[in-house]
Amino acid sequence: MKNIFFSILIITVIFAVIFFIPKQSNQSKDYILLQKAEAIMHEKPDSALSLLKNISYPEILEGETQALYALLFTQAQYKNYIPVKTDSLIQIAEKYYSTNADSIHKAWTYFYAAQVYWDMNKPEKALRYFQKADRASQYTDNYIFLKLLYSHWGYLLLKQELFDESLIKLDKSMYYAKTIHDMSSIILILENISWNYVRKQDYKQAEVTTLQALDLARKIKDKDCEVRLLQRLSVIFQMEKQPQKALQYINKSLELNKSKDFLDFYPSWITKGDIFMDLQQYDSARYYFAKDTRYNTLNEKAGHHQIWAEYEEKVGNYQEAMNHWKKYNTFLDSIYETNIATEMMELQKKYDYSTVKNENSRLKIKQQHLYIWILCICIIVLIVGGILYYYYNKDKRIKEEIIHSKDDFLKQMRLQLQEKNIALQETREEITLKELELAKELSQKEEVLKLYSSNEQQMRKEILRTSEIIRKIEALNDMNQKDKISSAVILSDQDLENLIETVNICYNNFADRLHQQFPALTEADINLCCFMKMGIPISNIICLLDTSKMALKKRRNRMKHDKMNMDEDASLEDFIQNF
Repeated sequence: MKNIFFSILIITVIFAVIFFIPKQSNQSKDYILLQKAEAIMHEKPDSALSLLKNISYPEILEGETQALYALLFTQAQYKNYIPVKTDSLIQIAEKYYSTNADSIHKAWTYFYAAQVYWDMNKPEKALRYFQKADRASQYTDNYIFLKLLYSHWGYLLLKQELFDESLIKLDKSMYYAKTIHDMSSIILILENISWNYVRKQDYKQAEVTTLQALDLARKIKDKDCEVRLLQRLSVIFQMEKQPQKALQYINKSLELNKSKDFLDFYPSWITKGDIFMDLQQYDSARYYFAKDTRYNTLNEKAGHHQIWAEYEEKVGNYQEAMNHWKKYNTFLDSIYETNIATEMMELQKKYDYSTVKNENSRLKIKQQHLYIWILCICIIVLIVGGILYYYYNKDKRIKEEIIHSKDDFLKQMRLQLQEKNIALQETREEITLKELELAKELSQKEEVLKLYSSNEQQMRKEILRTSEIIRKIEALNDMNQKDKISSAVILSDQDLENLIETVNICYNNFADRLHQQFPALTEADINLCCFMKMGIPISNIICLLDTSKMALKKRRNRMKHDKMNMDEDASLEDFIQNF
């Protein structure tokens, strides 16, 4: 009996070793790969990403291995300029390292969490994680990390228009960049400091800082950086109302940028066109604006019409300016609708990702249950072997194990249910926040539309004011009835054609639409309707058409009843004004 028990025990141990040891071995291999990827992350981020992709089943990783994988994969995506659209991966790393003594990995986790939330357009949350990263890195001497932390933190504060706080963080980043002699980072930090001063309208300090960066770029022979800084100086001098200096620097930038791709010239051409606008050299401005042939995306189309609307308004082509503003407004609406559709797609992607994540969790739980059942089988085998020695305790031990297993299972299910409820609540809060943001954005768009509607009305008044035919008609307002009769102001056919053209421009093709809806109306009827649309008094219309009050009344009645089929009680004047 004793030999049988030991035989069963040995078989059980062998079975457990065969089943569980490979899993631990795979975890060790994956951890070695992660360490290799971490070692080459800063110098060769593409190779690090390839190593991470060699891990076949990252979803089954556990503990520190899982957390390190989540952190390094997020880091590799940023290093290789791959967009990160969800925070689910970095949250795995945060969940582990937030309660861990590993300060540098904790700091990196908070840093990339801030980057993720920044990209997800959650700046307040990003700022909180930058603060957490700062606290976690208090006792580290990793100057590369500290340089990146304060540089990105300062740039986010700049975007939030917190300029003084941004300068403090950028100064800290500058200290660490100088300590490790990272010239490229020093130049980039100087650029951000310069832009801070531009936003604060301290253009002199912005100029000094940009010139420092330009001197360093020339020392390390970074041509791309030099081109960018020359463009920045051009913008600064333009803001300082020094267009000649601005023109000098943009010309240097274009000269240095000769060998670059054609697309690189577009921003410089637009800047140069703006400078010529400031110099009131409109022909030169038009020449450089015309070089920008980008007209593919909605943003490019809207920008194109905005530039040309401002140009046409400057040179006095108000009709063309109004047409460009209308097209600009149309593309603004399209951009807004596209953004809404994109945000809805992002929400759908998040939902799909959540579904996949839940399915992976379910499979993981299923696998865990399999291990539990195998363990239970081993225990049962041991219990069966123990029956040979402890026949009396058989029933008691079996019942205790079953009850314990059920309690653990129920407890685990309750914990899973609580976690799912928390995740669901967070999703609801995110959707509510997104709805509030969309409502705010819609309100801003409505204010913009009101502003451009007001601009359109002002343009209409300007066209009416500059029209020769309108001047003739308004001259009658200053005459008494006797003078009106004696003046014999009769409009020629050309005047009447100009009248119809002016009314069409100012009132959305009024004459053309009226004739299309009521084809029975003659050209003379259309002229009369145009006078009524413009609110010209009856006494003036009589003089302009060289007719009598009675004849005019009869013509209006014929138009109303015979040609336009209006009701007796309807007012022809009200209909014309509202048409």
